[in-house]
Amino acid sequence: PDAKALPGAERLIRHLYKHNVPIAIATSSSESMFELKRTKHADWFDLFDTVVTSDHPLVEKGKPAPDLFNVAASLIGAEASSSLVFEDAPSGLAAGIAANMPVVVVPDANMDKARYSEATLILDSLLDFKPEEFGLPSF
Repeated sequence: PDAKALPGAERLIRHLYKHNVPIAIATSSSESMFELKRTKHADWFDLFDTVVTSDHPLVEKGKPAPDLFNVAASLIGAEASSSLVFEDAPSGLAAGIAANMPVVVVPDANMDKARYSEATLILDSLLDFKPEEFGLPSF
């Protein structure tokens, strides 16, 4: 319940929601663990169109398999190639690539950035994300 949001996450989600961009969460967490993590962020987590957890009935395999991302895209009516994944973990990067989706990575500062060399974009912070570079409305 004390999970902290990455700097810029709420700003990005509110921006995408305001511009009617479909957004989903695809998390390796179980539904019960996800509910704990969203405790302090419920007001803006409610803006997501759907949440797909590791125990979702349509998910057969967790990350690094693409199932979570494919199910999330399907539930919001999106094609893989037009979806954009935000990740912090190497297994999530692998899952996004396996789903044929571009992946923006914001790795933990203690992680070796070389582990993310296949990412579409590596950022130090979501505050550095420029939506227009991906065909999304500018901040």
